[in-house]
Amino acid sequence: MSRNATALWIPICIASLAAAWACGSEGRDGDGDDDGSGDGDADTDTWDDWTGDVGNLVGTVMAPSGLFPVAGALVYLSTTVPAAFPDSVFCESCEDMTAKWWTLTNPDGTFQLANIPAVSGTFNIVVQKGLFRRIAPIDIQGGMNDIPLAVTTLPGDNSADGMASIPRFAVLLNSFDLAEDMLAKLGLADLGGDGHFVSGTERFDCYDDGNAMGYPASSQVFADQSTLTGYHMVFFPCICNTLGTEFVQSHTDVLRNWVAAGGKLYASCWASQWAEFPFPEYIEFAGDDASHVVGSVGLYDTNGKIEDPTMRAWLQVVAPSENLDAFPFHGAWVQMNNTNVVSDGHGLEENGGTVTPVTWATDVQQYSGSPLTVTYDWDCGRVFFSSFQVVESGASTAIRPQEYVLLYLMMEVGVCSGSYPIE
Repeated sequence: MSRNATALWIPICIASLAAAWACGSEGRDGDGDDDGSGDGDADTDTWDDWTGDVGNLVGTVMAPSGLFPVAGALVYLSTTVPAAFPDSVFCESCEDMTAKWWTLTNPDGTFQLANIPAVSGTFNIVVQKGLFRRIAPIDIQGGMNDIPLAVTTLPGDNSADGMASIPRFAVLLNSFDLAEDMLAKLGLADLGGDGHFVSGTERFDCYDDGNAMGYPASSQVFADQSTLTGYHMVFFPCICNTLGTEFVQSHTDVLRNWVAAGGKLYASCWASQWAEFPFPEYIEFAGDDASHVVGSVGLYDTNGKIEDPTMRAWLQVVAPSENLDAFPFHGAWVQMNNTNVVSDGHGLEENGGTVTPVTWATDVQQYSGSPLTVTYDWDCGRVFFSSFQVVESGASTAIRPQEYVLLYLMMEVGVCSGSYPIE
């Protein structure tokens, strides 16, 4: 991904107030005051002048369901309520953290912000992963402040006051790859005792791609460019091809425009054409790219190596019994041969416009060396493809090992483009 993986787990703003230039108040203009004058005069409103008690903030960021911790979540203090995210797709660069107290959570979801002025009625704490965000006013006491889970658990719905918000997701439903069940385990719908999401409780939009549940037809997502633009992320799960190859090919410009504007495309398994036809340069699939299902090699189960160190660290927390060098993956149908680094101007500016796909897990058994999960930045958006699906057959109320991988990546795909500055 676009952020520095090595730096991801470093608690950033835990320096002393003597170093408050890097970790102090907002609105600093670089001359020792915060009035914008550039005159360098001492200003008693800056936190550099604070001589009172200070507090340390500790807590744990959890998924909306409360079932697992969230790694790499952004936690920061703000003297104002951040502006609401746009309701439709947008170009989301990482927020400027200059002169703010901030950090990213550890693999177990924990965080610490140290040496914060002990004041009441001044700060809001912001907890955020991608477009999942909770804002809450906070009174800081001297000494240790254990922030309650009610404040640090990411929201599963939007609040009327704007202090809790979630992304706008569209999910194309079928009967095989059940992304909607995975989202219920994340906390965006009720999960029934049968392991399936409870229809009507979802906080995302569903479209019928052959599941006969009475939702609008999947073609309606593409009714016009503005409909697709209304979603931050769209899930194209396995067998998501009832619209037909010609339909996908005829809508490649619509998809490219949406991703370019900041859309996040999630495709898996037999939905490979949704990743291949609009973006043929970056993933090489097995077989004939013009086939109905690009890269299909038939059903297989395999083991894979988790490549990314940040994901490995998190999986050691949530799935400690699994071998990260032989991680179990079930219900794969598509083989990726390799990925390509392409200098075509569509990558991040900080990378010189080069698109550099990231392989998060590599097959070590069935098709040894083949990527199993790949993401890449494209203009302001991001593309995700997985050779395996959420579930091949049979639902489960428990989160399966491969679902943890997909949940991690689904949330990681939603983070901002670029890097948070580390000072």
